[in-house]
Amino acid sequence: MSQPIHLSIERNTKLKCKAASCNNFRLNVSGYCKFHFKKANLFGNPLGKSIRHSEYKREYEDVSNLITKNINHVATVTSLTFIQSWLDMASNGKSCLQASEIDRLVKGGVSALDILLETSAVFLFSQRKPKSLHDNEELSYQIGIAVLRLAEQTSYINSSGIKCHR
Repeated sequence: MSQPIHLSIERNTKLKCKAASCNNFRLNVSGYCKFHFKKANLFGNPLGKSIRHSEYKREYEDVSNLITKNINHVATVTSLTFIQSWLDMASNGKSCLQASEIDRLVKGGVSALDILLETSAVFLFSQRKPKSLHDNEELSYQIGIAVLRLAEQTSYINSSGIKCHR
């Protein structure tokens, strides 16, 4: 039998965070404290962190060399065609996954090749350094983050005078 949400929250907030070696109390009905809840939402894992392009620079160079040497390979052409159709749909206002963010990439001059190189480099990084990402969900988040970083984000100055991104 279900119970009212306020009772679930009251019971849950008395429990410790599920993240390894964290002694903070859980947030609302989450299994994690506020800190680990935010990290799980940002990076796909409560212990995750953002991987910068500089960390997978070697993988990017290797992938770039391989793909440019094989630009006419059927797999490369198929991948680029798929990505380009996604970019075209978003820029033409058609309904597609994450249309507003993909349109932002198009307006930022990001090409299908740029996206293919970035996603492939992050994936290769995860294969070469398997302990860098905890699981496939975190890998998916990191690929998305890497692609979205290809174009500048809309920014604003918050009330504390700090530059933030939307």
